[in-house]
Amino acid sequence: MTTKDAGTPEPHDGESSAEQAAQAGPQGEQDMAGVDAATTPDAEQDETLDTEQAVTAGTEQAVTEGTEQAPEPDAPAQESAVPADETHAAAAPEPGAEAGPEVADERTTETVASTEHEPTSVEAPVGEPAPAVDRHEAETTAIPVTPTAPSPADRADAAEDETTAMPIGRAIPSSAPAVPAQQLPGQARPSAQAPAASTHAGDDEDPTVVGSVSRPTAAPDQRPAVAAASTRPPAADDGADRVSTASSAARVDSGDSGDRPSRTAGPSGLLGSPWARVGAVAVVLIAAYLVLALWQGGRISSGTTVAGVDVGGLSKADATTKLEAESARVSKLPVTVTVGDGRAQVQPASAGLSVDVPRSLDGLGGSGIGPGHVFGFLGGGEDRPAVVKTDRNRLADAVDDATRPLLSKAPVDGKVSFENGKVKVVRSTSGQGIDADALAAKIGKEWPANREYSTTITERDGRLTNEEIDRFVSTFADKAMSEDLTVTDGRSDASLSPKQLSRVLSVKNDRGRLSPVVDTEKLADTLMKEQPEFDHPARNARIELAAGQPKITPGEDGSKLDRAKLGAAVLAGLTSEDHKATVATTPVKPRISTEEAKAVNTTTAISEFRSRFPGGPTNVARTKNIKVALSILNGQVVAPGEQFSLVQALGGEMTPEQGYVEAPTIQDGHERAALGGGVSQVSTTMYNTAFFAGVQLDEHKAHSFWISRYPMGREATLWIPVLDNKWTNTTGAPILIQAGTEGNEVVMRFYGKKTFTVETTTGKPYDYSEPKTIYDDHPGCIKVFPQRGFSVKVTRVVKQGGAVVKNETTTTTYKAANNIICGKAPSGSPSAPTTPKPTAPPQD
Repeated sequence: MTTKDAGTPEPHDGESSAEQAAQAGPQGEQDMAGVDAATTPDAEQDETLDTEQAVTAGTEQAVTEGTEQAPEPDAPAQESAVPADETHAAAAPEPGAEAGPEVADERTTETVASTEHEPTSVEAPVGEPAPAVDRHEAETTAIPVTPTAPSPADRADAAEDETTAMPIGRAIPSSAPAVPAQQLPGQARPSAQAPAASTHAGDDEDPTVVGSVSRPTAAPDQRPAVAAASTRPPAADDGADRVSTASSAARVDSGDSGDRPSRTAGPSGLLGSPWARVGAVAVVLIAAYLVLALWQGGRISSGTTVAGVDVGGLSKADATTKLEAESARVSKLPVTVTVGDGRAQVQPASAGLSVDVPRSLDGLGGSGIGPGHVFGFLGGGEDRPAVVKTDRNRLADAVDDATRPLLSKAPVDGKVSFENGKVKVVRSTSGQGIDADALAAKIGKEWPANREYSTTITERDGRLTNEEIDRFVSTFADKAMSEDLTVTDGRSDASLSPKQLSRVLSVKNDRGRLSPVVDTEKLADTLMKEQPEFDHPARNARIELAAGQPKITPGEDGSKLDRAKLGAAVLAGLTSEDHKATVATTPVKPRISTEEAKAVNTTTAISEFRSRFPGGPTNVARTKNIKVALSILNGQVVAPGEQFSLVQALGGEMTPEQGYVEAPTIQDGHERAALGGGVSQVSTTMYNTAFFAGVQLDEHKAHSFWISRYPMGREATLWIPVLDNKWTNTTGAPILIQAGTEGNEVVMRFYGKKTFTVETTTGKPYDYSEPKTIYDDHPGCIKVFPQRGFSVKVTRVVKQGGAVVKNETTTTTYKAANNIICGKAPSGSPSAPTTPKPTAPPQD
């Protein structure tokens, strides 16, 4: 807000250029009348309206909002710009025209006069038109009241009132000359006894609006300004003219401009008033207060300390960082315990002592604009201790361990154990000791402010009493080792001897309280060796294609031991009367349900690969192993996103019970017969079928030397469980594996959603290595023909919808296949060891 010079005119929104006055009653009450402007019906007419305002003869000064100087004589009055819906217009009739009733605006208000004096009616000067006055520029207050007819006594009192022109903001003596009332052109002169405030003609009439404007008394050679007054015609049944009057007659000359600025009466402009200066100071103080509130935000009050660490003025985050750093430093300083003449030290961090930083800072900082918060920031700091987290038992044990070397004869706790199916007991002995529990409680309360403590030595028993040892032995240990334990899941049973049980049982001493502990994993392994049927694998749904038609074998749920509940079940059985434990199992769902198998696309082959295998009598065992593995794989379904493992798909093992027999395998560069020999051809076929399906290839290993029946760089060996062949179904739909033989070929097809297309190239071999001649006198020696070693690169480009999604290059390095000659080597010739070193898993 800016202050204008008193002599410079300044326009004010909402203030009239005509000065206003209020009428004071005998009790000193101020009455302010609203001004209703009369609008000019013709823009070319220059109308003025002179009215008189009746002023009660009193000493009270009329009060208006704002103080203005009277305009210069003959200066044009401000032109009215009042919205039509907010102004009551009264146009002066043409000379000689018949006066008709005037329509009153329903939103006009009535000025409340003093309860004891009514202003006299005022006549406007004859022959002068009424100017338009903006009712919004008058700052007098108009109060709507219910109109009432004045009593005869009130009319008489009003006639005796003296009419005086009153300047704004100044008291005018009652002896000031009154401006004679004049009549409006074409309008009947109202009676002198007519009430100025209101006339009540009937219940259907609206109250009359009274305009009130005061001006300073004009000099003899100047024409006084006139305040506009709106008139209201009487009701049809009244028969009397009703005229609204204004106190203090003044003259307003009409003009074309409504923008003439008013002049401030005060000598110092807007800040000349004391109240204005007080307001300005208040604004500055409030602004400064808000700036302080915003600046301090979530900061901690000045002067605040936590455990002696000054955090005042910091944000919560900065205070946390600072206190954490100090806490870490203090946690490294040892706590010293004096016992007699000796001293022991305890490390706080390892003893379960630490500062709880978040709780130590709890309640500090925070945002707010309340005085208590804002001013409290400047001087509301506090000194608070740190909140300490204490593991009381851990601290007491640490104190015990640290002070034990200072004792000449410390107490010794006994123990109970299980060895070879028997219960072994060691009794406790008493000795010198300290009250570690009490000292731990004291440290927990005083640390980190205090790091020096002392205690006394007394004769004490160990934590584990002999009474507790006797209780545990009689209630659990002796019963557990008394006989075999029968374990059942309701479908299969197993029996565990006390010797087996002693391997999985131990005893825990929890500060003088003994309890049994079971090694659950070791117990589960022991049970599975005794009874493998405790785990019943789920069986996936399978699909076999016969003449192109799918035949679905439904899936079956399985079950397995609930290892989380196994220990508790066995402990309960060891103390039961029948010495029997019933263990829980959890269901295992098949990876592929019957419904999922029904949804598989069995008509679209997304990839196929064929691999020729050798026939003849020498390969009968090898061919048998190939067919066993293919029969297990045929009909398996791989779900979308599932990783396929050939080892797992084959059951995780190769046993004679499954139908496998011994056949040649590669072991450390030599060929030896082993169970399942030949299955690597199934692995190579699986690898290539997945390769051309475009799925994600996860894991495989090529043979150590190249076998010519396999594509170089695109083949995979297998040895359960260490060498696997894995890939992930990334087609977005289930894949059905169809596997079998056709003639002397291994044939494998994937059925499902054709998502990818694959292009591949195989480079030329390079980096050749030469074979050696080796003599092998092992009874199981198999002759191997020599072949050079080399490296080769294979590239696979996978496309989806014509776009390349994978471009992979795999480099495979083959060793040279040595010329193995079975028999003893001639003198000086290299020979193979009798037993090959297990440097690599066997391969086929």
